[in-house]
Amino acid sequence: MVHMSYVPAAGGGPESDRTYRSGVPTENVEKLVQPPEIQERGLALGPRTWRMPKRLRRRRDERGAEMVEFALVVVLLIALLYGIITYGLILAAQSTITQAAADAARSGIVTTTPVATAEAQACIDIGWMNKTCGTPATGSYNTTNCTFSPNPADAITAFACTKTCPSNVNNQCLTVSVSYNYSGAPLFPELPGLNVITPSTISSTNVLQVSTPSS
Repeated sequence: MVHMSYVPAAGGGPESDRTYRSGVPTENVEKLVQPPEIQERGLALGPRTWRMPKRLRRRRDERGAEMVEFALVVVLLIALLYGIITYGLILAAQSTITQAAADAARSGIVTTTPVATAEAQACIDIGWMNKTCGTPATGSYNTTNCTFSPNPADAITAFACTKTCPSNVNNQCLTVSVSYNYSGAPLFPELPGLNVITPSTISSTNVLQVSTPSS
């Protein structure tokens, strides 16, 4: 007669649930797997957290560099804007001076006092520029050749004279010249060094026939 008895398999029972085949308890394996910063010490600062002060310093350094770059860019933008405004006013002044000479000549040829009328009309046309306007000083002009030197006392000089027309010696022509000393009295304050590329004088001359052509 054969007697049989139950023998539990090796590794069975509660203790086997806590061990691997190597015989190391599960708790020890978990401790080996866990990062060193939280083993037996709870939550601690990790490697990324220790780098935060360096990152903050780097951001401060970048902010300083950004301020320097911003300052340089702002200076360039202001200079560019300044140049646009300056040249816009120069073009406006050139157009005004040209129109003033043309209007003065047209108004002078229809009156009995062409020279005085033309010079007065020229100074009226440039009124918006708010600059002093006058005629050449005594002895600084030549009525024969209709040449003159601008009056240093005025920012704008208007000069008119009559002489024989080049195309027909039997007719008289009225010559009106308007000169603006821009370097001495600019419309907009100039930046240092900008006067190198801006005109020193803006002028215009217009010639119209006064007398009726002879037959």
